Amino acid sequence: MDFLMEFYFRGLTGKQTQKAYDFATKEFKAEINAMHVEQYKLEVFFSKYRLVMWLRLGEAGSAGLRKKLAGAVGVLLRKFAESLPEVWARVNGMATLTDNGFLPVQFGTMQSKPVTRVGTAHIPLRNAHHYWREMGKRKVLVDNGQREKEIRAMLSQAAAQAGGEVFSSPIMNDVVMTAERPVLNVITVDEKYINLPETLLTIILDRNLCFAIRSPEGRLLSTVLYISNAASRRPRLAADLARAEEKFAADLGIPISLRQQWLRDMLCPSGLGSMWEKQMRLQKIALAIAEHAEAGENVCAVAREAAELAKLDLTTEICQLYPEFSGYMGALIARHNGVEDMVASAIVEHWGPGRYSRGLPHTLVGALLAIADRLDDICGHYYQSEFRLSHYRAVKTWFDEIIAILDSVALDVSLTRLLRFSLSLYESQGLVPWQEKDLANLLKVFVDRLYWHLVDRDFAEGVASALTAINPDNVYSTMQKAIVLKDENNCAMVENCKEACRLLDRICAREYSYQEAAREYFEQPEEKELFEAYLTVRQDAEELIKARDFAGALARLARLKTPLLRFVNSVDLDTEDKPVRYNRLSLLAEIRRLYHAFADFSML
Repeated sequence: MDFLMEFYFRGLTGKQTQKAYDFATKEFKAEINAMHVEQYKLEVFFSKYRLVMWLRLGEAGSAGLRKKLAGAVGVLLRKFAESLPEVWARVNGMATLTDNGFLPVQFGTMQSKPVTRVGTAHIPLRNAHHYWREMGKRKVLVDNGQREKEIRAMLSQAAAQAGGEVFSSPIMNDVVMTAERPVLNVITVDEKYINLPETLLTIILDRNLCFAIRSPEGRLLSTVLYISNAASRRPRLAADLARAEEKFAADLGIPISLRQQWLRDMLCPSGLGSMWEKQMRLQKIALAIAEHAEAGENVCAVAREAAELAKLDLTTEICQLYPEFSGYMGALIARHNGVEDMVASAIVEHWGPGRYSRGLPHTLVGALLAIADRLDDICGHYYQSEFRLSHYRAVKTWFDEIIAILDSVALDVSLTRLLRFSLSLYESQGLVPWQEKDLANLLKVFVDRLYWHLVDRDFAEGVASALTAINPDNVYSTMQKAIVLKDENNCAMVENCKEACRLLDRICAREYSYQEAAREYFEQPEEKELFEAYLTVRQDAEELIKARDFAGALARLARLKTPLLRFVNSVDLDTEDKPVRYNRLSLLAEIRRLYHAFADFSML
């Protein structure tokens, strides 16, 4: 038995389309499984106008099976309406068909009908197979894969005829979801617009869902391609290009001094000073990071100049029209005024990664500005030890971006130190007072995001837990430790440390506050041996960790297992002599703290 269900929408957004597909696929599979069908195949196709679920069952269509199907669809409709009300509100019709005919289903005011739509036409249907014939007759490519293949072939052929190749573009998914009946349109762009900055030109083309063509020599051609849905209207590309050319030329002619004055008058959100003050904070934070990382005077000089120009884009009309051009416009203004390329590159790079740019900074100065910008945003959006919900989400995102940047450029810096400095800048301006608990709360968010960064980088969850359980504040050292723990050559040493830490946890409570162990209270050879071994390993391990030789530090820590086992097997930890007992427990606690300088191995 074959079954087909179609939802017809009044045009969804890209995100709504993906949500509808993900939800309906998951829930309908669950309902089919609940029917205890032995064999079935479910295919789901989608666009911004329809969602089609094509189910082939391995049994005949009995009355009982039809009843079960109708019940499963009813449950799906109820869950759909409850879970995705904004999508459900745009459902404009529904068809439910089997290979033998129409299967009526109703939920509330929504009633299925043996009808589908193509454009404005209503098409009556007899059964599921008739649906596919009608769609084929009207050139509707319901299958997403088939649709994308057809579109790519059309683009490739047209680009070859124009003498180039289609420029890689992020719009393909949107085009595939929009053009159920793809029709190729070739548009010729006036040559004067081809002289616009390539980044700006491609942004405008993407906005209009147009594909650029690049010649074998690497330049963009004046021919662009647009895939419409049937004979729909062409985009207003010429008007957008004309407006962009006018705004770009006007913006380039305004002196930097005037833009800096505009930044003084431009207020940051939530009463956090002016954008010019933000630039100055960004400069101070970037220089603090550079000093902390011992980056050198040349880097500091470039960072100082780039920070003073970092937010020029916010004063331009072209970036108000196309925020994706932020950074690029600032760099062009800087170059137009004789600023060196290293400064201009840093202006571009500090905007990423973010909403409009997923790329990470490639230069050290770009990374310094990017980290400083996000640190300033984090500290500015923190309110009296509590986050507003929307700000909390933003702060998590900014920490994710900081961690990704620090990991990519391998900057060995302390987030505790940088956050404290950034918070102090706000306080010095009388904007956001802070206390130590505020710093602790921000670091807690940082550690949580660092855990997920480790997991995303394909380190085991145990490794991520072991490294973040000690509340690290340094991305570089944490990532280097993770590499050492993951190295198969270090398995035996890691296992030794893990067993030692788990043994310590069994015999020495973490919550108890232990004093420093004193040599004069040790009585037996095994405890003296362990104490001496601990002192040696501690000195070596601390020096190696400071030198960032984490493999060497791990090797030293692994040596403690043998004397620790001899100690545990020979020494009475329940002696009635309290000073002796507490001294022994204090030694064990110190050893655990030494292990935790690297990681909480017990969590591996």
